[in-house]
Amino acid sequence: MRTRRPFPTLLLLVLVVPAAVRADALKAGEIVLVRTADDAGFVQRPDGTRLALPLAVDADVHAFAASGERWWAAAVEHGRRLVVLEGAGDAVRTLPAPEVPDDARLAEPTPLVDAGGLHGLAWIEGEARRQSVRAALWSAKGWRTPVTVAAPGPGSQMALTAVRLDDGSWLFAWAAFDGRDDEIRWSRWRGGEASVPERLGPDNAVPDVTPRLHAVPGGALAAWSRYDGNDYRLHLARFDGGAWTQPESVGPAGSLYPGFEPGPDGPVVVYLRADPRAWVAGELDAHGVIRRQAEVPTHAVERPLVRVTRESVSMSWVDGEGAEQASRIDWRDVR
Repeated sequence: MRTRRPFPTLLLLVLVVPAAVRADALKAGEIVLVRTADDAGFVQRPDGTRLALPLAVDADVHAFAASGERWWAAAVEHGRRLVVLEGAGDAVRTLPAPEVPDDARLAEPTPLVDAGGLHGLAWIEGEARRQSVRAALWSAKGWRTPVTVAAPGPGSQMALTAVRLDDGSWLFAWAAFDGRDDEIRWSRWRGGEASVPERLGPDNAVPDVTPRLHAVPGGALAAWSRYDGNDYRLHLARFDGGAWTQPESVGPAGSLYPGFEPGPDGPVVVYLRADPRAWVAGELDAHGVIRRQAEVPTHAVERPLVRVTRESVSMSWVDGEGAEQASRIDWRDVR
């Protein structure tokens, strides 16, 4: 019997606000992708100009990335068609997509982008209980044949995330059901070949969910939420290029949906705190310890757009017209 805990639905339903007020938004640098409930959305550039997205209404845009003035969005249409968009200036084009089986169920396409541009795409493929992690390299000649990063296991695989490391390899992480609960698994992808997936930390009997990765000098940081028998709590671990440190709990009870933002002095972890409800930003030191914190009390489920300076954090939410409702908060030391 599955022991996955239903916190993403049951705990947060009370936070939902009317669709007319909020819109889903993803930020890459200072470029923002906005999705509303009634259309495929648009990209809003720093100068305020907008570019329509050539996507079906039911398209699920999972990830958005930018390099300089160029950006890439990856989506799934009708649950079975990968779409990769590339934008530059006032133009948007649809790239050819990697080859996938005609009847494959697809989810969570993630463009692999760094300062040099687009290098590949990773995604989840298969039905809910027979899912695999797949990836393909991109070059000027097009897509290479997709490879399997993680074969189907005893249950679902989800919450795919990826970053590029200093040596040019890609680090993948995701949550995989092992027959008893969800565990964070990871793989390193070099030259189109993936290492055998491993568990991030010792096996346990509680769900570990929603991982996110962030590259740092010499390795990467991972953040996710782990159930402690009563609540989900934010956990962090660091990858040194060869192995992971022991995961440590760094968040309060009910710390959910973590993500990372770059800061002037290092990475910032951002998460939703359930009680009292707020989006929280924590500035991390070189050891992954939160040294300063800022929070915005809000009933919004949608992840805010976050902008970080040495003095403060700005969190904003976007409405269906692309207008931002922002709150600026000064950092406070964590003692």
